[in-house]
Amino acid sequence: MILIPQIFIRGKRTVALERTVSPIYDEDPFVMASRIKDVGGETVYIVDLSIPPVGVGENAPVIQKIREDLGLSVLIGGAVRSTRSVEA
Repeated sequence: MILIPQIFIRGKRTVALERTVSPIYDEDPFVMASRIKDVGGETVYIVDLSIPPVGVGENAPVIQKIREDLGLSVLIGGAVRSTRSVEA
């Protein structure tokens, strides 16, 4: 079994879903991803709750930093409406 942790992001901040209980929770998505990597994670699933109908969302730089600086594999979900928003 492979477990892939999720990070929900809105407005460049981590969103804690109702009943979220996590010992590694932090409002900064980069810190969350760093902690996931520190405990052996290789992949993170990011749900971008701020993807606009057209263009690139405000969370794109945060997601890119997680991918490039931490070397984690990143799966992206959310209201993805174009390949352009994912490629950014």
